[in-house]
Amino acid sequence: MKSAEEPIAATVTSIAKQTIGTIGGRDCLHHKMLQHLRKVKTLRVLFSLSFFISGIIINLIQFSLYLTIRCYDRKLYRRINYYLIYTLESQIVAITEWWSESRVRMFFADEDSRRSHGKNHTLYVMNHRYELDWLYAWMVLDKYNALGNAKSFAKKSLRWLPIVGWGWVLDEFIFLDRDWKKDSVNLPKALDQLMAYESPIALLLFSEGTRFTQSKYENSIEFAKQRGLPQLKYHLLPRTKGFAFTIRHIKENYNAKHLPSFTSILRGKPLYGDFYLRKIPVSEVPTDSEEEISTFLYDLYKKKDNLMEYHEKNGKFPGILVETPRRIAPLINWMVWFVFVVISLAYILFNVFASGNLYLIIITTLIFAFALGSVYVMIGSTKIKKGSKYGNQNDSPNKAETQLNANNNSSLRKRLNAEEDN
Repeated sequence: MKSAEEPIAATVTSIAKQTIGTIGGRDCLHHKMLQHLRKVKTLRVLFSLSFFISGIIINLIQFSLYLTIRCYDRKLYRRINYYLIYTLESQIVAITEWWSESRVRMFFADEDSRRSHGKNHTLYVMNHRYELDWLYAWMVLDKYNALGNAKSFAKKSLRWLPIVGWGWVLDEFIFLDRDWKKDSVNLPKALDQLMAYESPIALLLFSEGTRFTQSKYENSIEFAKQRGLPQLKYHLLPRTKGFAFTIRHIKENYNAKHLPSFTSILRGKPLYGDFYLRKIPVSEVPTDSEEEISTFLYDLYKKKDNLMEYHEKNGKFPGILVETPRRIAPLINWMVWFVFVVISLAYILFNVFASGNLYLIIITTLIFAFALGSVYVMIGSTKIKKGSKYGNQNDSPNKAETQLNANNNSSLRKRLNAEEDN
């Protein structure tokens, strides 16, 4: 595995558009067959059961390795876990790209961003406007063989999410209490664990802290007006404390020498996503004070907002467009698991019902109901209405963050206005 030269912070802005019906340029036999198959609800049930059962198997393997190999060889554990997580999450990518025929386009700010993408530990500063921001990120990361090492900051409650949440716990994701006294103690160790990876990791950070809703947006605008901060049009005002702590910890403790290198989807409705990527070397992020870091993040989100405005007007982002073909690996992985699970289920069901044992039939039915219910819970957790209440009240960045920015809001506004004039 190739060593990374330097951790980088990359800003990623995504726009998702859903299209229903015939996809231009794909009116072929393959597409017509898919259109008919997508109407078969039984297939969706089988897809869900396949994911659940394969996920349970993967979780059990992860857990057994966690209790054994990880105790004496953490590097080997991480190498194996890379493939286990990939076989789990790439099933979702396969359903998205091959079943619903969804696509994601990537726009790189410059050639250096395109050339270096996926080669180093990367912090992705994500927007959280849509229910499927995370899925577009997975699609992009899969194209660079980075899906198995995708990590994220996640709220602690997601640890209990069936299959995916359990897998994340065993994959060293960073779970937050959203209590800064607790998080500030736990974050250093969690970041150190990720920075110790030999192969490049992709760490997703949703600085807005919650998904975009109109009420949260109105609170964000009101807060920005009161504090003289940028009034964003397409984003919630980012919360700077977590970003400031993360970027400062990485910059102060690691350098080049030390650092190693979904319901619509199931129905087969294609989605389209655009990703904008710009490389920002961590050495260029100011970390002398939290005021400077806060200014940097507000500035970053103002630029992200301008990019979203550009996309609304032009239907694309500026920069270098890169469109890569779907990878066959997720499809093969998904099909192998699907065939294995379906054949196993058919065998089990045949024997259960052939036995005529009423208790066994009832138990089997309850297990199937639990499996389908668990998948429903996983899908429901991605919906905006199921998002956190973070940002619903007028508590959009906290008092500490307000004080941090009290002294530099004037200079920030002047610089942002100057950039807009240019």
